[in-house]
Amino acid sequence: MILRRTGLRLRSHALPIWGLVFCCILGCGQSDAPKPLSSDEEPVAARPAVMESAPSLPQTSQPAEVQPPAEQEEVPAELGPDVRVISLSPALTQIMIDMGQTQRLVGRTQFAPAGVEDVPVVGDLLHPDLERITAVKPDLLLVQPSASGVDPALQRLADARGWVIQAWRIDRLNDVFRIVEELPTAIERVGGDATLIRTAGASWRTRMTEKLVPRQSLREAGDVLMLFAVDPPVAFGEDTYLDDLLQAFGGRNAIKRGGYPKLSLEDLLALNPAVILVIAPSQETAERNVAVLRDRLGLGGEHLAIVAVDGADLLVPGTRLIHGRDALLRAFEGGVE
Repeated sequence: MILRRTGLRLRSHALPIWGLVFCCILGCGQSDAPKPLSSDEEPVAARPAVMESAPSLPQTSQPAEVQPPAEQEEVPAELGPDVRVISLSPALTQIMIDMGQTQRLVGRTQFAPAGVEDVPVVGDLLHPDLERITAVKPDLLLVQPSASGVDPALQRLADARGWVIQAWRIDRLNDVFRIVEELPTAIERVGGDATLIRTAGASWRTRMTEKLVPRQSLREAGDVLMLFAVDPPVAFGEDTYLDDLLQAFGGRNAIKRGGYPKLSLEDLLALNPAVILVIAPSQETAERNVAVLRDRLGLGGEHLAIVAVDGADLLVPGTRLIHGRDALLRAFEGGVE
């Protein structure tokens, strides 16, 4: 097992990005801050409800080699804006892009991924701009709702205008598989041709399934703590999409409760994980956050293996996880290409 350990020490504060990352993970659908692990209360998104009809995590017995990050596979775009789609979730926008549906997008959030810069911003799920949404004349709105559901004013406007709202929670890896499978039906529901998106979705599901196989490096790694913020530390707990990904590889999450708990430094040291993965939107940011975490832990954390992970394809729970999977494995198999 190869672990790249960063020992740089500096006096700094963690980059103020964890709120943005949390927004991308939950689709800007949660307004509460995560609660400390030591609290008797449940953390934000603790034990998120799993959709009962979600498919079982695909299984395969053939190991797949770790590949370097690849360019996005070309998906033929369907001709013509036969349906007009607004996406109020960064994850759902990414799925639309990866399924070759960019030309159908007429509205997005300010946190949307690259590739839709020319598409108008129409707010987000917590703060939809009803005037802008009306102006772009959508047929279909894709939302990633919080536990409280879709904004009532948005729902009333959609009902009055005859727009279709398609809502999906994205808590687990199975939810991503479900969305890729169901999105063509949503397109057809408003009169769109879904032939090519259905083919693209089937291809993605097959390729992703082939990558979800146990790895010896993860089986032997011990407890793994996955952080997406370090000041304060905030982790991926059980019943989250990255916990599913880790378990698919044979790994074991150091956090034994659901959601995204905030940890104190005392919590972190008490967990004493074998490996800490610091996941950030870029490798540079991840390495900087590793330095911040080591500085905060001081001598008490010198024995911990802390690895910086480029999470550009891991921090949005969508179809880019097919490449994020490789980034996660490279933290344990750094010499494997």
